[in-house]
Amino acid sequence: MRYAAFLRAINVGGKNVVRMADLKAACEAGGLADVSTYLQSGNVLFESKEPAGDLTAQIEALLAEMTGSDVAAVLRSAAELQAVLALDPFAALDTEESHRYVTFLRDAPSPDRELPPGTPRGDLEVVHVAASEVYSIPHEVGGRFGQPGAFVEAKLGVRTTTRNWAVVRAVAERLVQ
Repeated sequence: MRYAAFLRAINVGGKNVVRMADLKAACEAGGLADVSTYLQSGNVLFESKEPAGDLTAQIEALLAEMTGSDVAAVLRSAAELQAVLALDPFAALDTEESHRYVTFLRDAPSPDRELPPGTPRGDLEVVHVAASEVYSIPHEVGGRFGQPGAFVEAKLGVRTTTRNWAVVRAVAERLVQ
């Protein structure tokens, strides 16, 4: 099965710096097949017959060894990413792709944690909440844009990582090639 691993906080602000060639080589040495990376922000595309849960733990252990940090890996299959694109709650909105974000949840939040669409926050608009993704648009406040991933992670109590719509689309397209 083809997967994308979206890694949280790789090569951001000088922390958890990992060369993509080193990441690719480590993934291959760990038994993943047909490995490639997209951009420098920790998007790994690969093939494996292992279950997603086992792969998540394997990749996170590899990242801990490489960076010395606890780095979350959020996996989605090619079919799951196609479903994310097909949902597209941004279609009717007049916003650039670079201002449309998908926050991927690593695990399902507990039933007592909730994040309804329209959750008020001045620098972020939650557009849609799905079972394993939150779609949002950050707004500029005081010269800075809202950070959807940290907000969603705090509200739902699960590990997350966020990508803009253009990156999600590009990764999904590369998975099916």
